[in-house]
Amino acid sequence: MKFFSSVRKTFKVNKLAKQMSKPIRSFSDLKNDSSENAREELFNLILNEDGNLKLIVEKYSINRDVLDKLYTKLIVAGAGQWIRGHFVAVSALVFPNTLEYCVTMNNQENVEWSEVSCKLIMYFNRKEE
Repeated sequence: MKFFSSVRKTFKVNKLAKQMSKPIRSFSDLKNDSSENAREELFNLILNEDGNLKLIVEKYSINRDVLDKLYTKLIVAGAGQWIRGHFVAVSALVFPNTLEYCVTMNNQENVEWSEVSCKLIMYFNRKEE
């Protein structure tokens, strides 16, 4: 059963990532933008996930506000790109090790988010999932 749950999660994350990564090129795109709903669904998935992700959420008291700030920092710093099937800003939040990395970086002072973003991009470029 765990395998099917993992596959469902992967499909859902990919669907949300596609919605969140759509460029807005016109007023019509802005009016029909579904990325905000996708972001809320993603945060629900992260906060209600069983297993390892839930442990990270509880350990660092992660809530929607924290997730929103992390996601925004990643996008602004350049992680809003596709690498080997991963939209980095989303994938960084849905895997325990990368979520924990982002949270620990967020809890430090004087962090260069462009460096964090670069490290995540390199990580997902090497990853063979």
